[in-house]
Amino acid sequence: GVALGALAARKASLRQLSVAGGYRAEALAALLSTLAGDGRLQELDLSDNQWGSAGALTLGAFLRVNTSLRTLRCDGNAFQLSGWRAVLSAFVDNRTLTQLDFPW
Repeated sequence: GVALGALAARKASLRQLSVAGGYRAEALAALLSTLAGDGRLQELDLSDNQWGSAGALTLGAFLRVNTSLRTLRCDGNAFQLSGWRAVLSAFVDNRTLTQLDFPW
């Protein structure tokens, strides 16, 4: 988790990032914590990590403070209804996200 967050912190011009498939919840939480205030990241793919509704709460908190993200892919994470509510409630504060992949 720390290594993934440290890597993201060193990428000053990071605009797109894919961490799809198989990352641990702790690593993803550290990454989102590092990227929360980043004003450059525009596209993030967190698909297929199976981090459940607890991860959705972390993602919701990230979305409330991030001001640059335009596209988010987060399907395949086993979010339950409460998790999706946490993600969607972030839209009250987040006005930049224009594309969210939603499982059908």
